[in-house]
Amino acid sequence: MIACLYGTSAAPFVASAVEDLCRACAQRRLEVRPLTIEQAIAERPAGIADLYVFPFETPDNLPEALPATPAELLRALFPRAAFFNNLAAHELCSDKVAATQRLLERGLAIPETLMTSSARDAVAFIRTNSNAILKQSRSSASGHLIVMCDASGTVVGEARGRRYVLELMDSGLERRLEHGILSCPPPFFLQRLITTTRRDGVLAPAQVLRAYVVDGTVTFWTELSRRRAQRPSDFIVGPHSDARLRFLQVVSHAADQAAKRAADALGVRFGAVDLIRSDHEGPYVLGAVTDGPNGMVDRHFKGIPDFRSPFDFDQQIAEAIHAEMRSRTAPTKRTR
Repeated sequence: MIACLYGTSAAPFVASAVEDLCRACAQRRLEVRPLTIEQAIAERPAGIADLYVFPFETPDNLPEALPATPAELLRALFPRAAFFNNLAAHELCSDKVAATQRLLERGLAIPETLMTSSARDAVAFIRTNSNAILKQSRSSASGHLIVMCDASGTVVGEARGRRYVLELMDSGLERRLEHGILSCPPPFFLQRLITTTRRDGVLAPAQVLRAYVVDGTVTFWTELSRRRAQRPSDFIVGPHSDARLRFLQVVSHAADQAAKRAADALGVRFGAVDLIRSDHEGPYVLGAVTDGPNGMVDRHFKGIPDFRSPFDFDQQIAEAIHAEMRSRTAPTKRTR
């Protein structure tokens, strides 16, 4: 039996995806059930041969005999089960710094980047590039800051329309906001802001592409774009921003190859690769996301009017799972 595992606390965000994937598997006559991590700990269900993992939090009342880290907990609960989504790849993609380092090692083109623990070097990067993005190593675009120097040379940051004086510290554990000053501890993960230029010469947010990948094949593309920006933070274009989302029928060969190479470099079997390009540069790889304990591939595109069956990511995952299950049971040919 296949289990689609998730956490009770994550249900408001993941339940629809769990339901869709279970339905798609059942349509292919695969035995599948939704299962919460809380049920798995309490019941220790037998007969689970395969797992597809969605986000969950380790319960506070976890028995002492069980490990707390997600991957080790799942392996303790399901010692003989196979995982359809690679948890090591999920962890790598969740760590933006580690993923960026892997992309660089594999020769993928990314925006000019600085990863440092030196506040002085970080400030120098911001001043050199005029506008940059200060990224948190384990968050989505909603946790990023547009950073720049104002007319007086003071480093400032903006997120979701709110602007702060930015204090980059040489030590500390977490961000702290006091009296309009946002203090940020190291390490600092900075990337040059990629922009495009409208016909009237005004800067605008660049085009963000997302490639949905299943077993090394890009199955479809979406685009996030804004025609104009009213404030610096509007240049952060992500799945949960108010940017326009649409499906793309055709992308450049360069974008297609970059997405495939990035997925291979990060070990992504089922997931999405994000790229950015402007009117004069790119595409650059920004990173990738997969389903797993720490997060999931956004599926809000299912709600837009242009959604059609060729864009059903869960059906595509189910078809790949079905093909794997068939290959396991296919008779092997004997040679004399």
